[in-house]
Amino acid sequence: MAVETVVVLDGSSKIPIAEVPTGTGATQVSLGNHAHSGVYEPADANIQDAVTKRHTQGTDQGLDTGGASAVTAAQCKQAVTDDHTHTNKSTLDTYTQTEVNLADAVSKKHSNTSDHVPNADTDLDATFEATLEKVANKGAVSGYAPVDAAQKVPTANLGGAGADNTKYLRGDQSWQVPSGGGGSAVAEGRPAKTGTVYLSIPGAEPSGTTVLAIAVNTLYHEPIYVATQITLDQLVIEVTTLAAGAIRLGIYTADTDWQPVALVLDAGTVDTSTTGVKTISINQVLAAGRYLLVLVGNATPSIRFIRGGSRFTGLNNALGTGPCIFRLTRSFTYSTLPATPSDWTDIVTGAAPFSHFVFVRISTP
Repeated sequence: MAVETVVVLDGSSKIPIAEVPTGTGATQVSLGNHAHSGVYEPADANIQDAVTKRHTQGTDQGLDTGGASAVTAAQCKQAVTDDHTHTNKSTLDTYTQTEVNLADAVSKKHSNTSDHVPNADTDLDATFEATLEKVANKGAVSGYAPVDAAQKVPTANLGGAGADNTKYLRGDQSWQVPSGGGGSAVAEGRPAKTGTVYLSIPGAEPSGTTVLAIAVNTLYHEPIYVATQITLDQLVIEVTTLAAGAIRLGIYTADTDWQPVALVLDAGTVDTSTTGVKTISINQVLAAGRYLLVLVGNATPSIRFIRGGSRFTGLNNALGTGPCIFRLTRSFTYSTLPATPSDWTDIVTGAAPFSHFVFVRISTP
């Protein structure tokens, strides 16, 4: 009769190690209907080999140690450390430039500090010589001209004030009405002798003199015609009866209706609280064309006027015994002269020719 050995399980329902048989005997451990001989089967050699080659977690030093693809743990860590990505990674991944091209680009590089002084460049480079201009130089003396909304240089930056559809730009940068007929216009000149230049009324023919108490806040317009370019150095009036106040003098261009077009000069004022010749020094070039000398006062002094030049203003349509238009005025509150003037609206007619209150001295005929 076979003898059965009863093995008592421990508290974890496992066989105590001391109860496991050793050696190669035929003693068996019986657990119900399962039995084990106590020795490894032939295939158990593989398990035993695996146990022999086991490793302790966290102590690995490499992969494929001794093999063709051997990598140490330190190399693996460095690869992870060097892993990176950025916004241009996809571009670099598909970059096709050769090493030769890259080397050529590097050889042609420049140094910022050696190629130019920061904020001091005046040219784009030595080949194009393209000079850069500051915005502050636009419209300034020796700067550059601005461009208007139509991409054109304003007439004020070409020949100054006085441009209109009746004039052309001269070589001396002034606007001039083309002279009629063929050939060049002949300068009218002015009376002068050594050391003395006499007063004039360009284009007018004096025929007498008298005085008039001017009206306050009234702008007087006196037509003159300039045949060739002249330069004025004085505007002159004569106060014959004083009145505390002042008279302002100026010049406008005139159209073919002898209406004012644009301000040429606001010359300033003369004092009328004393009598005598009153002079304002100026330096004004007048190109050939039509002009209006103007004056306005804030008092009512009497001033001298010269009659002449009525052909500029024509005759009253009613004719009669006093057909000559000898005064052109409009209401104007005493102040500086407007750059854009209004038309004169009132005329005075009579038997005498036009009344000129403002005289000029021509320095260059």
